[in-house]
Amino acid sequence: MMVHQRTLGSALVVFLLLLVCSLGQGQPRKATVHIRIVDSSGRDLGEPTVTLFRAEGDQRDFGSRFRKGSATGLPFGLYKLRAHTKGFWSAERQVRVFQDDVWVVLSLEMGVGELPAGPPTYTLSGRLRNLPPVEQPAWLRLSGVYSTVLIDAKASDTGDFSMSGIPQGLYVLIVTRDRKALDVRTVQVPAAAPIDIKLAD
Repeated sequence: MMVHQRTLGSALVVFLLLLVCSLGQGQPRKATVHIRIVDSSGRDLGEPTVTLFRAEGDQRDFGSRFRKGSATGLPFGLYKLRAHTKGFWSAERQVRVFQDDVWVVLSLEMGVGELPAGPPTYTLSGRLRNLPPVEQPAWLRLSGVYSTVLIDAKASDTGDFSMSGIPQGLYVLIVTRDRKALDVRTVQVPAAAPIDIKLAD
């Protein structure tokens, strides 16, 4: 009789565990998502306008839930985000929501549609010092840190260089010759003065 009671007790414990697990599986985990927007130089643009936050699975759009860049109670999953702010183009990206607190940084480009003359551009110039007198020319590549801007320029025989049509922002400037990097640095555009690059001897 005691063996029978133990068997019933064990079966009851197993049943309760299965019931708890099934209830837990029926309640999908949810997250809080925070969206921050910046310009091409990394400057915070304030509160975003979220026009789309659509789940890739059931295509539900949670964009209207966002208040001051944040939304709570979003089910785990993959989402398509679209956001903008005044004076800037909308930007889109995929967002993976698989943890309780998710932070997203979205870089926006100035919207020429709201600025008829287009965003201002600048010229970056300077000189390479200690440039060895060899036949191969030195090249410079300017690559945007927060944008897709990519500009190449060849230095003159005296080491002078100039690049034009550059939007404001933070960039990486690389000096190469014969596929060898001679100098790597970050530069801010517009620059306060021409850049003087002293190459290693």
